[in-house]
Amino acid sequence: MTDEEILGALTCKGTDYIRVFDKKTLPVRFHFSESKRIGDFVILAHEASRTYIHRTDVKSKDVGSHGFDFIDPDMHTIMFARGPSFKQGTVLPSFMNVEYMNLWT
Repeated sequence: MTDEEILGALTCKGTDYIRVFDKKTLPVRFHFSESKRIGDFVILAHEASRTYIHRTDVKSKDVGSHGFDFIDPDMHTIMFARGPSFKQGTVLPSFMNVEYMNLWT
C-alpha cells in the first residue's frame, strides 16, 4: 500500500473523533515531523475520546490517554506561582508551558 492509501484507510469518514496525519500534513506546532522516534502516521484523538486496538480493550482499566492537541483549552493546565516576582491575586491569560523557562532565565 502507498502512504496515501494507508492514510485514507486510517482516516475515519464522517467522524470528528480522530484526525490522522502523515509527516507531510502534520501541523508544525507539534515540532516532531522530522523526529526519527515518530512513526509515519500520527493519530490525534478528540479530547473526549480514546482509541483502542481491539473492541475488547474498552473494558481494560490499564489504559493511557495521551496525544491530545495542546491548543485545545480543555487540555490547558493551571500554574500557581509565589514569590517576590509575582503579584498576589494576579490572573494571567493562558500561555504555553514552554514559557516557564522564561521565568528562570
